[in-house]
Amino acid sequence: MNENIVGAIITFVLGFAVAGLNFLLSRAILTKQPEKYAFSTILRQLIQILYIVAVYFVAEKTPWDMMYMLIGAVLGVTLPMFFFTQRLVKINDSMIKNRKEGDENG
Repeated sequence: MNENIVGAIITFVLGFAVAGLNFLLSRAILTKQPEKYAFSTILRQLIQILYIVAVYFVAEKTPWDMMYMLIGAVLGVTLPMFFFTQRLVKINDSMIKNRKEGDENG
């Protein structure tokens, strides 16, 4: 087995954690301050970019190939995005539905 895969797996798992953190941040802003949700998008992108830049600089100090680590990091923040985005859409849809039901009843 190629030892560089270990670095890719580590950065993938950390990237998954970054994606999870971004989801929690987005969900909190969406439920508490939906009018500021656009700001959370900018903040999420900034967090992802900082993570990838950090992997780039840390990779030089590890025994693993930088390319494997960067690929793992990018996949780690990108692949979970599909699942987390789907969950955010469901939360948003339920909030809109509840708001419409409240308008009809109130």
